[in-house]
Amino acid sequence: MTARIRQLLKMFFSVQGEYPAGGLFSAGHFILLALTIILIAVSLKKTLAYSFQRIRKIIKNLIILLSALEVSKIYFNFKTGNASNLMNWMPLYFCTICIYAGWLSCFTKGPLKHLGDVFLSTGSLIGGICFLLYPSSSIMLYPTFHFLTLHSFFYHGAMVYIGVLMNRSGLVVLHHGDLKEYAAYVTMFCMFCWWLNNRYHTNFMFISDTFHGTMLDIPYRILGPLYTPMAIIVQAIVPYEVTMWFKTKTTLLTRPSWYGTIQEKELCSVEHSSMRKS
Repeated sequence: MTARIRQLLKMFFSVQGEYPAGGLFSAGHFILLALTIILIAVSLKKTLAYSFQRIRKIIKNLIILLSALEVSKIYFNFKTGNASNLMNWMPLYFCTICIYAGWLSCFTKGPLKHLGDVFLSTGSLIGGICFLLYPSSSIMLYPTFHFLTLHSFFYHGAMVYIGVLMNRSGLVVLHHGDLKEYAAYVTMFCMFCWWLNNRYHTNFMFISDTFHGTMLDIPYRILGPLYTPMAIIVQAIVPYEVTMWFKTKTTLLTRPSWYGTIQEKELCSVEHSSMRKS
């Protein structure tokens, strides 16, 4: 038993190529996808009707946890000799800019806070869903039950959870005018990444080159030199508009009447806090 545990731990923290990768659309992928969906559903059922104050606290704690996990991912890559490749550890992808938006949402006020809220409730949601359905990163390089693979599914599952929680609870009310803030946030990172890609031959935000073996091969081949501006435009507009479509055409991201009014939720929160203090 002890030898088996040691073997599992070795696999859990193994270097790239030491064990066969889990693989896209493999049994491992669907197991992790199912577990992630169940965890999201259970968490939403438990927390959706919480007061806004409690929801804010949950999101804040999650952002801190995701930040810590991202630091541990960076440390792992340095420890296993992957530090020479910036793309292995530098958090400059569409889904990783969720962390920066989270810090704006949780630790600032005014326009910056709203900017963070807008990205978390749109880009975070759609980006997380896309990854869970098509996880073209860690599971293609490491075993299914590897630290980085599990990290990826938890991270993106948390993105989806935060996005649904913000929208469906009514914590964030989006308007079409918010598109300019969302687009400005994403475009800013794309421009910085484009500069980095040209200078260091990287492919952050996947805007300068395809990611071989993935669906990006098709538009990259068709668009040629237009691929980069199109990749920036798509990331700066489509996730936001898809979220707004769901909010206007379906009830999946709208606040059910049985949650009660916002005022009732906040009043219950205040009364609960007062009772605990007394």
